[in-house]
Amino acid sequence: MSLEVGSSYQVRMTQEGFPDATVTIESIVAPAVPFAGKPLTRQIVSWTSVFPGGSRSLIDRQVSTSYVERAERGLVRELGRDHEQSGDFGSGRSVRTVFDPAIVDASFTLARGQSLTRTTRGLVTTTGSTATPSPFEQVDTVRFEDRVSLTINGKTYDTCRFAVAQEGEVSSRSWHHVGTGIPIRIENYGAPPRSLEMRLLVVNGEEI
Repeated sequence: MSLEVGSSYQVRMTQEGFPDATVTIESIVAPAVPFAGKPLTRQIVSWTSVFPGGSRSLIDRQVSTSYVERAERGLVRELGRDHEQSGDFGSGRSVRTVFDPAIVDASFTLARGQSLTRTTRGLVTTTGSTATPSPFEQVDTVRFEDRVSLTINGKTYDTCRFAVAQEGEVSSRSWHHVGTGIPIRIENYGAPPRSLEMRLLVVNGEEI
């Protein structure tokens, strides 16, 4: 992942079972701001889902701002995250998560067939709330399953497929474009299940 300010990508996806619906993921690296007592670069990622309806479309917009810095081995360390959901499905309130310890996701260092267990801990606060921050802990296992070719719109993309499991059961899979690390297919197996596949990928202004 590039932390150069201005680096960006856009992925436009469709959702299986909803042929007219679209999901657009946009990411940009923004200048550093103070966080946890030091300046940290921001990676701002927005998910905009549009569901066409009879009289009007329903829109769900979620924006996550991650506060990050460069870590060892070319990885990225994330110290915290702000998340806001708006549109027809959100309240517009912002939630801040401070990770303790900071997250360094080493998933992309795995060899085929390898896995690692990730334990994420921290405190969650709703912006504007006077309530005491809530502690949380999440444990999952990520596995690099295979290197897979995906053909989309007549183009073939080289991808790495990862599976995430919680309590021994796979909860999601994602196919990441080799060279950028951007997910171009996502399958979530929750209730209800959801499958997204890329229709357009633009990196730093150029279509891939």
